[in-house]
Amino acid sequence: MKKQKIEFRVTSLDKAIIEKKAEHSGLSVSEYIRRSALNQKIDYKLTEKELEIYKDLHRYRRNFVLISNMFKIKDPDLVRSIRQTIEEIQEHLKKLQ
Repeated sequence: MKKQKIEFRVTSLDKAIIEKKAEHSGLSVSEYIRRSALNQKIDYKLTEKELEIYKDLHRYRRNFVLISNMFKIKDPDLVRSIRQTIEEIQEHLKKLQ
């Protein structure tokens, strides 16, 4: 149970930045500052636009896999190129998770 209280002063700009970062992470200001001070992981929520991009990338990746499977026998160079694109998209997807 949290019983101790710590107070500190910040500028108006610092306060606004901290509040915005806390909001972006989905945490209260207190929890955000606590995790920051204790070097704990702070996850950030994806914006609607980022979610849209994530979904698009996921669809593109799936489509490239399907295309790659269709060309496996016909053109090995094309398959390598497509596989490389799939891997690059996968890396971007991992960063967004």
